[in-house]
Amino acid sequence: MMQYNILCTVKRFEAYETIGELFREATAGTLELSVTDRIWELILDTILEIAEIISADASELLSAVIDVNPKFHKFYQMYNLYVA
Repeated sequence: MMQYNILCTVKRFEAYETIGELFREATAGTLELSVTDRIWELILDTILEIAEIISADASELLSAVIDVNPKFHKFYQMYNLYVA
């Protein structure tokens, strides 16, 4: 019983985490973008660059790509469900 108490006490002090450290870990996890956000950001950046190259309106180009391509349209719907 003494050995158990000593080991528990040692473990308690070695594995101790401050509340500040717990908040830092939780905050770091929430600040990262989700995979869906990252993919959508890449798509938007690509559309913006293409729009700049061909001197077109980015929102019209994005609408055209999403409406014409069923895969983009499906991804856009999934993104909206995730965000909402």
